[in-house]
Amino acid sequence: MKKKRKFKITIMLVFSAFLIVFDLSFIISSLAKYVVNLPSSQKSTSVANWDVSVNLPSASVSLESLNVQGAYTLTVTNNSEVSSKYSIVVSNIPTGTIVALDNGAFKSGTGTVTFSNVGTISANATTKTKTHTIKFKAFPEATEVSNKNVKVEVVFEQTKPQ
Repeated sequence: MKKKRKFKITIMLVFSAFLIVFDLSFIISSLAKYVVNLPSSQKSTSVANWDVSVNLPSASVSLESLNVQGAYTLTVTNNSEVSSKYSIVVSNIPTGTIVALDNGAFKSGTGTVTFSNVGTISANATTKTKTHTIKFKAFPEATEVSNKNVKVEVVFEQTKPQ
């Protein structure tokens, strides 16, 4: 009886080993179908050129009251091989000052105002440059501040080709 049982276990182990070898050979052969040998001329690829810039001129703006508006002009350029969208962040704004972008409404912030998704410049666009004007106004009750450096940043993001 013990011999029969040992024989059955041996047969099952041999059969299991056979199945494992068969399955492995099947898996290896099916994976091999997706491997392709390319000629050496087709093995290289190129990466799209990323070339964006901003012209942030050094300028001063004087604000005396809510009726006086100061303006700051910047230019955004995309000479990339991919499209780019961008946002403009104005920070270190004096208390009592409101900010607007181009012909938009004035916004107030606690020292920082973000203009999200201001524009997109396509890689195929005929005009690769956009000009924006940031406008500042001070409330009459604003505290007088001299020589305050306001920080202007442009944040670029690549977009999918259209």
